[in-house]
Amino acid sequence: MAHVTRDRAKSRPCTFTVLIIFLCVPSAAAQDTNADRELSRLQAQAEDSMAQGDSQGAAISIGRAALLASQLSKQQVSEPDQPPYRLMVDLFRTQEQVYRAMALFQQSGERTPVSSGICSLLSLGKHHADRALKDNPAAAEGQALAGPLRRQTTEWLEIVQDLQREWSCKS
Repeated sequence: MAHVTRDRAKSRPCTFTVLIIFLCVPSAAAQDTNADRELSRLQAQAEDSMAQGDSQGAAISIGRAALLASQLSKQQVSEPDQPPYRLMVDLFRTQEQVYRAMALFQQSGERTPVSSGICSLLSLGKHHADRALKDNPAAAEGQALAGPLRRQTTEWLEIVQDLQREWSCKS
C-alpha cells in the first residue's frame, strides 16, 4: 500500500504542473478574443472622445487600435475566417489622421484656409484609405469579414475628400 501511495505522490506534481500550465497559458483563441475585445474597446474610446469633442484623445485611441491591429496582422496565419487585421490597420490610420487634422483645425481657431500641416494629415489619411481599398487582398469583393470594413473605409475616404474640399486642400 505504501508503494502505491508513493507512486501517486510522484505523479501529482506532474499532474499539478500540467494543470497549472493549462490554466495559466492562454490559448490562441483566447488571445484572439482578448485582442478583439481590446480593439473594440479602443474604437469605442475613440468614438467617445470624438463625441466629447476631444479629437486628440480620439486620435490617440484609434492610433493604439492601429498599432494593435498591426501586431495582430504580423502574427496572423492566413485563413479565410480570420479578421482582416491589415485592412483594419489602414482604416484606423485613416481615422487617426483625420482626427489629428481636426484637432489641429480646432487649435488653429477653425479658420480657413487651413495650414499645410492639416492638409498633409488629410492627404496621409487619404493615402491609407486608398491603400486599404486597392492594395489589400482582404478588401477584395467576396471577403465576408472584410465587407463592413471596406464600407467603413469607403465612408472615411469620402469624409477625407469632403474635408479637403471644405478646407481648400489640394488633393
